[in-house]
Amino acid sequence: MGKTQAAEDAFLQSLKEKAFRVIEERSRREIEDMIQFMPKPELAKMAEAPIDLTSMKRKVTVGVETVGGPVDVAVISKSEGFVWVKRKHYFPPDLNSGYFNRINVQSLGRVDNAKPESR
Repeated sequence: MGKTQAAEDAFLQSLKEKAFRVIEERSRREIEDMIQFMPKPELAKMAEAPIDLTSMKRKVTVGVETVGGPVDVAVISKSEGFVWVKRKHYFPPDLNSGYFNRINVQSLGRVDNAKPESR
């Protein structure tokens, strides 16, 4: 390969790298601008999507499935603080209805004057 060919290859490689950086920066800005005004439930779905995609990829390719299963998702905001959007439980809800009843009563602030379960 002559010097001219090597110079052309280097020039083209440099152009490709610069173009890639410009596209990457524009895409990043567009995504940042978009998510800035997204509703919180949509942000939660967007946060979960890469995990789901990675899990699916690992299932269909050769190798160990290191990502998958139930995913916990929460949103943190100035106005509402930490809020679970999706949370896995380590026990079957139908076998632990008392737990979920207590959680629901607590989240309602006992506005219905509910009495705690007797044990």
